[in-house]
Amino acid sequence: MAWLTIIVCLSLFVSSDGVLDDLPNLYGVAANLGCNQFLKLIEDAGMADNLNGTGPMTVFAPTNKAILSLPPDVLARLSSDKDLLKAVLSYHFTTDVFNSTTYVNEMLIPSEQGANIRINAYPQPQPIVITASGAQIIVKNIQAKNGILQVISKVMFPLPNGTIFELVTNDLHLSTLFLTIVKANLGWALSTGPPLTLLAPSDDAFSKLPAGTLTTLLNDIPKLKDLLLFHVIGGSYYSAGFVNNTSVTALNKGTLNIQISSGNIFVNDAMVTTADVSVTNGVVHYIDKVLIPPSFYH
Repeated sequence: MAWLTIIVCLSLFVSSDGVLDDLPNLYGVAANLGCNQFLKLIEDAGMADNLNGTGPMTVFAPTNKAILSLPPDVLARLSSDKDLLKAVLSYHFTTDVFNSTTYVNEMLIPSEQGANIRINAYPQPQPIVITASGAQIIVKNIQAKNGILQVISKVMFPLPNGTIFELVTNDLHLSTLFLTIVKANLGWALSTGPPLTLLAPSDDAFSKLPAGTLTTLLNDIPKLKDLLLFHVIGGSYYSAGFVNNTSVTALNKGTLNIQISSGNIFVNDAMVTTADVSVTNGVVHYIDKVLIPPSFYH
């Protein structure tokens, strides 16, 4: 029914010769597509003029379900902190006109908030899945008088703030991972260069290792590096890029098997506990176990 509503709404703006005519502005397009929760946040933040301006701009509008699915504490923070709300909403706007038919994987689009929106394209399953900072674009390229609207599957939050290594450094739940990265001298690699995906074991995950294992690793740097690079994938693999019963290759050349069950993502025998944490040089997924390279068993 929702899709029928979208088709009917779009038909209102198409003349008999198929040319888009008398288009509403971005606010009107969002309203016609039923993005009511997004517009409510826009009104609460006093940002309606952003969607009613002359443009051109591209707006990434989360669905109602995406906004209502935010954790209660996040919704409460957005409701009570107008500056944070404005920052989050501004991250969903760009003065670049982005059309998903001309995407380039890993392209960066500067947002009005200041941080870049990362565009990714994943070829499996068909058709190609296109994401904006991990949020799948589910209704593409809706033309408005002052720009283009892209409807996305989730709110792009938290905002990317710092590199992979900076995230690890500042997260008290990743203190053991931080120690191992520093010991292996991999901080620079996780701060520069091409985009990466880090599968980040929590402190609790490291505590599950057999007694003495961590000490042994800290005294064997080549082996420690091998283990850490088994947790890193080249490129930005948001959860939308993981496909059930497939595999990806880690930077140590090891194979990571992906399983998706009941909405949970498993990488080998580790479960992703928090997915899609955007950073300036890729994405981080928190996992509940340390991944052990097969070479360790030989």
